[in-house]
Amino acid sequence: GKSVSFGAGTNAPPKETPEERATRFGVSHAEQEYGRDGRLASEASGATGNKPGKRAPIPCKYEEDAHANGHVAVWGSYFHRGAFSWGYADDHSLIKSSYGTGPNGRIANDESNELQYGSGVAGSAMLASARKMLEVIPKAKNGNLAS
Repeated sequence: GKSVSFGAGTNAPPKETPEERATRFGVSHAEQEYGRDGRLASEASGATGNKPGKRAPIPCKYEEDAHANGHVAVWGSYFHRGAFSWGYADDHSLIKSSYGTGPNGRIANDESNELQYGSGVAGSAMLASARKMLEVIPKAKNGNLAS
């Protein structure tokens, strides 16, 4: 067979140190630890001038405890089983951009939701739809149903 020549009359490849090999293949054995926020552990633990172990609060994308339209609860904090929809827990409103109406609005919304959707108990939605049907049927002058 044919032999491969590696320069200067020798058949052995040139010697390479492990560091050179690692550099050539892009491998680094320098171990680095990262914190939960994604920064290097050495940066997070005090290289910024803070005391070690004390971190600055991470700025959040969303503002905390900010409630829309006078509500004191967030949207999705209440679920009405009869309507099968989410609402506000403070006044049981099922309309997303509604204004917060407080405890009196909660009483009114509970009555409205019960009449419109039922309570979520078996059969209550049928009663709610029956009430709607009865509103549509015209009544005769003497109080009986028109025939």
